[in-house]
Amino acid sequence: MKESHISQILDKYGDDILIAAHYYQSQEIRKYANIVGSSYDLIMQCAKSNAKFIILCGVSFIAQSISMFAKNGQKVILPDPNAKCLMADSIDFVTVSNTILMINSLTEKKCAPVVYINSLISQQGICDKFDGSPCTGSNAKQIMDYYLKQDRPIFCYPNFYLALNCANELGIKPEEIAIFAKDLSLKCKGDLSKAKLFLYDACCGVHQKFKIEHIRNVKAKFKDIKIAVHFDCSEGVAKRADFVGSSDDIYEMIKGSNDKKWAIGADYELVLELQKQNLDKTIIALTISTCPNMQKITLKNLEKSLLNIENFIETGSKLNSLTHTKLSKDYLSSSLKIMSNITSLQATHN
Repeated sequence: MKESHISQILDKYGDDILIAAHYYQSQEIRKYANIVGSSYDLIMQCAKSNAKFIILCGVSFIAQSISMFAKNGQKVILPDPNAKCLMADSIDFVTVSNTILMINSLTEKKCAPVVYINSLISQQGICDKFDGSPCTGSNAKQIMDYYLKQDRPIFCYPNFYLALNCANELGIKPEEIAIFAKDLSLKCKGDLSKAKLFLYDACCGVHQKFKIEHIRNVKAKFKDIKIAVHFDCSEGVAKRADFVGSSDDIYEMIKGSNDKKWAIGADYELVLELQKQNLDKTIIALTISTCPNMQKITLKNLEKSLLNIENFIETGSKLNSLTHTKLSKDYLSSSLKIMSNITSLQATHN
């Protein structure tokens, strides 16, 4: 593999090719990206692009979402189809449907599914079928608050700690929270019929590597350092942090912060990006943790994707691009519109 070959193909086709890279991609991938961002940000930015070919350097659900917003003739390529998000794939449509019906029966109320955006592709139609909404890490608290005000029990899945950390900020009591295990057995400290929030026991392995002891060690070593962690971190870590948010939230907060020392509890590639963009600040990782599936995108398979595009253009050979059904696209568009409407309403009322 020659990096010069990558540059040659990109120079040859110019604006016809857009490379979109997640924050958690390696630096060697990000340097070729036209846009770098979070899952939702990449989906929205790619939807505005007029490039003929979009290469998504990330995991499969992002590429699938981007392909659903692709314009006529626009092609979306994922360099490694095996780059999956294990949390996003941890629960299927049928299981979710049955779980919601179980909650309806237990509470005698209409459960509102709140689906983490990273799982939405495998859950097409859930929000439409059960009158719920997707959420991002940045707006999960707003979405949950909206349904709480309607006195509807919430099934927020599959991101356990995102939901739990939001619940703590919203003042939901521990006895008002019920937890589904992988076998769908239930745990609840209070009366199940009065539970306000139902969680599913799945979490992000990257963010579970951050421990309370890491915060203690960093604070002992560096005077006046602040701690910012991802919403996916455990409850104990989140409670001890100075700032908790999504990748985008952390990125924007650090950029505008007057504090000059920060330890970050998020994927190490985000830490490196923050260091690069904030040269006036000291930014370190609580500990080094990276997503192995994000790292499946390499220079070698990026080059292979670019060669595939070149051969498709020049010789008409088969292009390894993503496909989807119209129904899937309609469900995704409808769900994201619901999410947008709710956040707009919440902003107006707050």
